Amino acid sequence: MAKLKPGLELTLPETATSNSKPETTPSRSAGFCCYIGPSIKGVIHTGFVFRGSRKDAFQAAAKAIEQYPAIKTLIVSGNDLPKALEKLRARGNVLSVAFQTLSKKR
Repeated sequence: MAKLKPGLELTLPETATSNSKPETTPSRSAGFCCYIGPSIKGVIHTGFVFRGSRKDAFQAAAKAIEQYPAIKTLIVSGNDLPKALEKLRARGNVLSVAFQTLSKKR
C-alpha cells in the first residue's frame, strides 16, 4: 500500500448509505441492438447494429418502422440475440412471421 506524503488528503467517493436510493438508470444490457430481418433496399439491411437500448434503436429506425412496422419486432437487444436467432429459424412464432411478412415486401 502506498503512503501519502504529509499534508495530502485522500478523498474517496461517497458510498451509498442504507437510507439512500440506488440510481435508476435504464438497463442497457449489452449496449446494442441488432436488426435480424431481411434487407430492404434503401431502408435497412440484415445485421444492422444500433447502439444503446431498444428504445434508442426504435428512435433511430423510426422512418423505417413507419414504412414497415414489422421491422420493430425484428430489432432485438444484444442479450436476446442468440435466442432470437433460434426463434427466427423456427416456424410459427412472432419473429418468423414478421420476417416472412417483410420478405414478401422486398
